[in-house]
Amino acid sequence: MDMRALGIDPGTGTFDLAVVDGERVVYEDSLPAAVVAEDPERLVRAIEASRADVIAAPSGYGVPFTWASDVRDPLRFTYEVLLLSTREQVAKASGELGVKVYEALALVVSQLVKADVRAVFVPSVILLRTVPAYRKYNKVDMGTADKLASALIAVHGLARRKGVRPSEVSAVVLELGFGYNSAISVLRGRVVDGIGGTYASFGPLTAGSLDLEVVVGAPFWSRFDVYKGGLAEVCGTYDLREAERRYEAGEEPCASAYRAWLEGVLKDVARASVPIGREVDTVVLNGRYSGLRSLREALREAMPDIEVVEGSRLPGSSVTKEASQGYAAMAAHAAGGGEGLLEEVMRVADIDSACGTVADYVVHPAAVPLRERVRRAYVESVARPKLCP
Repeated sequence: MDMRALGIDPGTGTFDLAVVDGERVVYEDSLPAAVVAEDPERLVRAIEASRADVIAAPSGYGVPFTWASDVRDPLRFTYEVLLLSTREQVAKASGELGVKVYEALALVVSQLVKADVRAVFVPSVILLRTVPAYRKYNKVDMGTADKLASALIAVHGLARRKGVRPSEVSAVVLELGFGYNSAISVLRGRVVDGIGGTYASFGPLTAGSLDLEVVVGAPFWSRFDVYKGGLAEVCGTYDLREAERRYEAGEEPCASAYRAWLEGVLKDVARASVPIGREVDTVVLNGRYSGLRSLREALREAMPDIEVVEGSRLPGSSVTKEASQGYAAMAAHAAGGGEGLLEEVMRVADIDSACGTVADYVVHPAAVPLRERVRRAYVESVARPKLCP
């Protein structure tokens, strides 16, 4: 059956929209995040122009498949479940990087919930039953919804390229975005682990994984400090390509900061390889900065026996990245309209079994209130919550 499925990837740098029909991109658009933040109606108009039959809505940190018609309180659902924030936190942080994007997302989600459209919110890595519980303790971000979407497109691309079934694909999928990195572990077509942006090493914007002594030593943390403390603080630029140029020219201190980012990515790949074991034979590079020459060279030098390839987007794509296309594929699957090899990827990945909230495995006593707040918000803002057994 023909089904136009729209995926919306709310990236830190751009909002990408891709409509997938079957296994081909038939419509796409890309809006600067700053433009969407200032004028959310631009995104609404782009959604309308897509003429989609089903929409994968921006899903932030992820939820089990949830249809917009089941969302009772769209603002609470967006802020507390999808964005792990509160309206009060966002209001207090006026002027911070990302605040207007959060507000724009809340507005768009509210409109999708109120409108007579088929829109679905999709899972992230930590919600998958294919990821063992013992890998989830004290983690929230093992790969947000967009990172999972990107990984699924990577599996599709590898299966097509190698002429194998999705169940025969084992790889580490690196997503190199404007603000964050992630490394997703895929074993026989299933995601079994993930290192998400705020847990990964030193990032372009984010500090990434922090020494707990830094955490307890700082007198105050803002919700939006997750956007700070990374390479941009040292280099004074948000452009990773410019940072690479300074690294190659030996311009300090940016050269050392870029080296920290580069080595951190290598360490994340090494960590993500552990759950796959000897079956890992490929590293897939996805995202805005997947073409960096220095990264490719470093990976090939550090892992000479593993093939390093750039991710392949769906046919018909020229503007959007992998994440929006993966979002669209998940929407088509949820609506029963997926087709071909792409639908097989969704079935093998067992994304339908996703359950619970992203904070369910937080056990640190100081963070238990976070776990309880997120779980309560999910149960109270959704008509049919899907908690884990």
